[in-house]
Amino acid sequence: PLNERIRLEDQRYLKEQWNVADKESAGKTVAWFLEKGYRAEFQKSNEYLKEEGLGDVPADRRTEFMLDNWDVTETEAGYYLKDYEMYEEYGPEAVAAWDYEHAMSLLRHFYVAGYYSHQEMLEKMYEIASVIQGEFDSWDDYMDSCFLGYEYWSDESSRPLREVYEDLKQREISPYSVDFKTELIREWAE
Repeated sequence: PLNERIRLEDQRYLKEQWNVADKESAGKTVAWFLEKGYRAEFQKSNEYLKEEGLGDVPADRRTEFMLDNWDVTETEAGYYLKDYEMYEEYGPEAVAAWDYEHAMSLLRHFYVAGYYSHQEMLEKMYEIASVIQGEFDSWDDYMDSCFLGYEYWSDESSRPLREVYEDLKQREISPYSVDFKTELIREWAE
C-alpha cells in the first residue's frame, strides 16, 4: 500500500532523474514524451545523415565515409551507423514506443508521488494507450519499437530484454496474452 515513505522515495527519484517536482513539471515531462521524446532527436540526426548523403554510400564504406567527412571516432561512427541502419529499416518513428513506454511508467510514479490523482493517471494512460493502439498492430510490433528505442537510448543490445519478453509471451498468465487491439473502456469514469 502507498505510504509516506514510498511517496517520498518516488518524489526523490522524479526530482533526481527527471527534474519533476510537482504536477506542472510532471505534465510537461509527459507532454515532451508524447510530442517529441527521444524519437525527435533520432529523426533529426538521421535525417541530417541522409541529407549529407550517407544513404547513397554502400554499407561497407559508410564508416570510412563518416571518418572522412565528420570529426568522429570509429566508435562514434559505429553508433551513428547502427542508428542510421535502424532509421533506414524501420523509418523515422522506429523508437516511438520507447517514448510511450516512458510516459506510461512515469505516470505511475506521478501518482505514487502525489502529483496526479488516480483518475488523472488513468485518463492520461487511456489517452496514450489509444495512441499506441493506433500506431502499432500487435504486441510484437510495439515491443520491437520499444527494443529499438532501448538500443538507441542505451547503445546496448536489447537481446536480454527480448528474451524476457519472449518468455513472458509463452506463459499461461501473461499481460501479452491480452489481445493488443482489445477495446479500451474507461471503467473508472463510469
